Amino acid sequence: MRPVEVQQPRQESLVLDEEIDLRELVRLLIQHWKAIAGVLMVFVAAAFILNTFVLTPTYESYAVVTFRNADLGLDLPVLRALASSPAVMTEIQRQVGFEGQLGELAERFEFVVESSGSLFTVKAQSDDPRHAELLVRAWIAAVESQVSQALEGRLAQQVSNAEANFSAARAALSEAEEALAAFDREHPLDLMEARLWRDKQKLVSDEATLENLKTLAIPTKEATLGALREALNQESAAVESSPSLPGVTANGAVLTQLNPTYFELRRQVSELESSLAADRVRVEVLERELADLRVRVADADRELLEAKLERTRLAREVSEARSLFEAARQEWEEALALKRRLETRPYVQVVSEPTLPDRPVSPRKMLNLALAAVLGSMVGVFGVLFIQWWKAPVASDKAKAVSQAN
Repeated sequence: MRPVEVQQPRQESLVLDEEIDLRELVRLLIQHWKAIAGVLMVFVAAAFILNTFVLTPTYESYAVVTFRNADLGLDLPVLRALASSPAVMTEIQRQVGFEGQLGELAERFEFVVESSGSLFTVKAQSDDPRHAELLVRAWIAAVESQVSQALEGRLAQQVSNAEANFSAARAALSEAEEALAAFDREHPLDLMEARLWRDKQKLVSDEATLENLKTLAIPTKEATLGALREALNQESAAVESSPSLPGVTANGAVLTQLNPTYFELRRQVSELESSLAADRVRVEVLERELADLRVRVADADRELLEAKLERTRLAREVSEARSLFEAARQEWEEALALKRRLETRPYVQVVSEPTLPDRPVSPRKMLNLALAAVLGSMVGVFGVLFIQWWKAPVASDKAKAVSQAN
């Protein structure tokens, strides 16, 4: 039992030795504060040397511009691409005399589009404040030149298209009006309607005449002729049955007494037969003429309807051609007005002029010194702790050797 009792306190002592004592840690850091301060000063001095003698100061100048909407397809994405295009960078390189590559020059610029979408911010960096401002001003001039060229090209194309459309619409309108005028000359609707109305009136009149002849005049004359013939026959029978008178032959006194009535009846019968024959001939002629007249009226009516439909179509084409002509003329006038408007005002408007920067944006000396101090302090503290951790196993082995010896 005695060896067990001696071994238990020895294990507890080892556990207590391995636990971290905060007071001992603080004492250790205070004990080695000079080393920690030395490391901190080394980092701060290195940061100071870098800020002062190694790192080149960078100055930044900026400007805010806005683009007037000319309705020519130059929206912000297009302008954003144009802002950093090789053409713009080449123009900037020519203005400022930059000797590097275009890629290096483009890396000096930064473009920011405001959330509203109407403002465009350009930033340029350089190791010389005047050069940074010069880069921004050169960019504004280059963008104005490129935008003007792009607008002139698009506007010239738009004016050309509008003028071509206007000429085509004018030619189409002239052709449609000429076709309508030629149709009116070849198909005078008023004259056709007058002729048709006259033929229809004649058709109605002839049909009424034919109907009157068939239903009234001829039957009446036939009845009258029959009556006259019967009276004539009776008169002829009376003459033949009458006795002869003295002193008068059979063809003398008696015929002389009956002569006025008999010859009157003969005359009336003869005239009525002639009139009846003429009416029947007229009926035949009217029937033939009415057949031809009905065909002519039907053809004229159909031709008039077709002519009216054709003229309506031609008039509609003229109206459509005139509408297209007016639209093309308005488009052409708007293009010309837009061209005059762009000639009098710039498309790129500078909201905030570039200014000469009074301090560099990098390096940030105070921030770098603060970071160096923090980093130096951390390196010093962790260095002290690491050295102490490295020495701890050796001290523990010595303590164990001493305890075993006792």
